[in-house]
Amino acid sequence: MNKELNPILELVLRGAYEEGLSAYARLRDPSATDERWAGLCLLNVGRPLEARSLLMRSLGRGCAPAAIELATVYRQLGEPELGRQTLQTLRLSELIPFDRSLAEREWGVSQMAFGDLRGAYEALERAWNLATQTETEGALLPGIGLTLGYVCMAQGADQRALHFVTQALEHAEGLRLLQLQTVAGACYTSAGRFYEAEATFRAAGDVTGPGAPTLLYHRAVLARYRGHTRDALALFQESAQQARQLEEAETECYAELGICAVHCELGETRQAGRALASASAIHAPARISALVDLRRGQLMVKNGETAATEVLTLALKRFSELQLHRERGWAALHLAEAYLTFLKMREAAEALEEAHLARAALRSSSVIALELRAVPQVLSFMQAETQPQDLLLDWRAFQEHRPLVLRIHTFGGVRLTVDGKPVRPNASLDKCTELLVYLLLHPNQTREQILAAIFPDKYAVNARIYFHLMRSELARIVDGLTLPYDRETRTYRVEAGGMIVRLDLQELKQTLYGARLEELRTALEKYTGPFLPESDTDWVVEERTNVEWLIIRTGLEILEEYYQQGDDALCMDLAERLLQVEPLNEGINTLLIRATERLKGAVTARHTLERVRKRFRDEVGELPTALQWTSLD
Repeated sequence: MNKELNPILELVLRGAYEEGLSAYARLRDPSATDERWAGLCLLNVGRPLEARSLLMRSLGRGCAPAAIELATVYRQLGEPELGRQTLQTLRLSELIPFDRSLAEREWGVSQMAFGDLRGAYEALERAWNLATQTETEGALLPGIGLTLGYVCMAQGADQRALHFVTQALEHAEGLRLLQLQTVAGACYTSAGRFYEAEATFRAAGDVTGPGAPTLLYHRAVLARYRGHTRDALALFQESAQQARQLEEAETECYAELGICAVHCELGETRQAGRALASASAIHAPARISALVDLRRGQLMVKNGETAATEVLTLALKRFSELQLHRERGWAALHLAEAYLTFLKMREAAEALEEAHLARAALRSSSVIALELRAVPQVLSFMQAETQPQDLLLDWRAFQEHRPLVLRIHTFGGVRLTVDGKPVRPNASLDKCTELLVYLLLHPNQTREQILAAIFPDKYAVNARIYFHLMRSELARIVDGLTLPYDRETRTYRVEAGGMIVRLDLQELKQTLYGARLEELRTALEKYTGPFLPESDTDWVVEERTNVEWLIIRTGLEILEEYYQQGDDALCMDLAERLLQVEPLNEGINTLLIRATERLKGAVTARHTLERVRKRFRDEVGELPTALQWTSLD
């Protein structure tokens, strides 16, 4: 170590911050430089307000480089713009290489916070090169390498991030060692290398104090991406609590957003709203502000608010402007989920294309696909495609075990399968399936609402018994499937335990909205009979009527189009198929007769007309106006 170094700085460079404070306390007449390094010690032991006071005094006494550490304090206190202004008071050309390296590093961190990843990388690379020109290279590289790791990771360059972090680890000890282990684990997580991430976090150990909130946060991210949802929630909550105590505003905001995301995935919208409110109250730079909008949009989708598309579109635009392609991809996935929720299929496909463009901008990094766990409809939609797309391949590549698929078949009869294998409860399969589908379509319902919907004729003690019996049966036959009770909201919901749930009703509706001929044919293949045919409860009858109306309305539009084009053979075939859904539809029967007459002549058309009339007389007792007299009579 250079003998000319300030004694407190020597302790700082070893990560011995408490010893540095003790050394400062023993000084009878500390200099402005002593105050600078003591301020940095205070910051690193989690006392940022005291650090700010001491660094301002050092700066006021003529130690200009103290502006570097003061900028760091402002940023960590949630005042990044004030930090930038403080840093801009420095004249870099007048600083020694050591201080210039520190200043470039802080400027790089600031640029990253404001979303300028390219500017951040350039500044940090200058800091790295300056550090190699000093005798204290080993002390400076860990801090620079740490931030370079985060910047490269945000750019999707996980291997480059690990390159800098690995070099920096050779010189690290104390808090810096912990921080570099944390970012190394985060890099492995982003790359989908979950076992290596877990091993790295385990090597860091269980710690408290400075560095712990960030470690806890990244451990929570790993747990979330592995599907260990409740573990992730607990870790995010612990991270937020410790960050609050240590006044680490950015980490607290990130942790609260993580809490919001997990609660959204669990369907716990009230708790998600509270976490979002906490994150929104923290003053944060543009990048985190856009993340707040992303999670706000995710929550709005869960609440069925159509304005979610506007919020998510704005978040996507802001991430694009900031060149944050990872977050841009996440926003595009959530926007696609919103459009699928509101049955806007064309717009959903366009949003997915945007997610793939973001993936390309990240040099095909798999990091965007990690968010697919939070958008189940998008994942289901992508898996339904005949040719898997890049994001779906990414998703499959980093799965330790591919998630099970629970399929719920409701048309023409009921059937539950897990990865293609049928499962059957001891209780009524029809009623168990009806309960499951009802809560999937109407999450967060009270017991009273559920009983009134599922057991309208048994809304009494027996109904409650049947309800809890079916809850138990569903949990028994499908591992991980539960209908948990939220004591705060007094509601129930479906929790699938990491499985992908595919409901044929939702898939059919998604296929039909905006459908052309091929999509209609696909929908007719999926429609094998009435929705939940053994049930006559009001909500089932309404859904059954709606889906049949949607099929017929779409079919009529396409029939009219092809009839006008003169494609009578197609019209006859399609009309016969549509009449299997609604045999007594006047418009379809009329088009069938007209197309038959043009293609096969009046005699065949007359036979078809009489067959149709007989069906109406037998079923309805009278003929509709269009069939009472025609030119064929």
